[in-house]
Amino acid sequence: MEDWQSHVEERVWSANEDARPLERVAQSPWNGSGAQGPFLSSGESFSWNLSPDGEDIEVRLSWSSRPEPAQIDDLQLVITLSTGEVVYGDDFNSEGYSRVYPATQMLESRNETTVGIRLPISALDEVEWVNVSVKARFVNIGNHSGMLGLDGDHIGFAIAAKGVSQMMEIILPEENNTSVGNDPFEEMEVTP
Repeated sequence: MEDWQSHVEERVWSANEDARPLERVAQSPWNGSGAQGPFLSSGESFSWNLSPDGEDIEVRLSWSSRPEPAQIDDLQLVITLSTGEVVYGDDFNSEGYSRVYPATQMLESRNETTVGIRLPISALDEVEWVNVSVKARFVNIGNHSGMLGLDGDHIGFAIAAKGVSQMMEIILPEENNTSVGNDPFEEMEVTP
């Protein structure tokens, strides 16, 4: 978002009450308009289809936590490989690389707000594409539906990737009964 400082100032000065700046921002809900996004609520996901660059793949996902007593928002970083294998954020082996599973797993949530995946080039021999997904397994619900921030029910995040390039269209196998843009894990029940 360009000129984000002006946007925050506008939210501070548009509050109805005379209060401290943080309290004033909390009184002025924001839906993310003008920002890049995506912004997710519980049960939503967003993904990117990328091609490997011929080197190790590293992906990091980070988001801001809410202050106590709020529960930590649970975002999950997942990479699905063209071979059907699945990799999860912050699930590392003794060599410091991410574990690669032959199929979808149900991993417990972690009390972290920065997670990563690290895949060695040796695990990518037959991989044509990778699908990097962010899944919102649990996002706190505030008083303002469709809004971001301490009192909203959506969350933004930052993601960075190394060892991948170019968005590409992929066709998932028919047995998954999904298409690009649909969540192949949609029918799985996840509880925070």
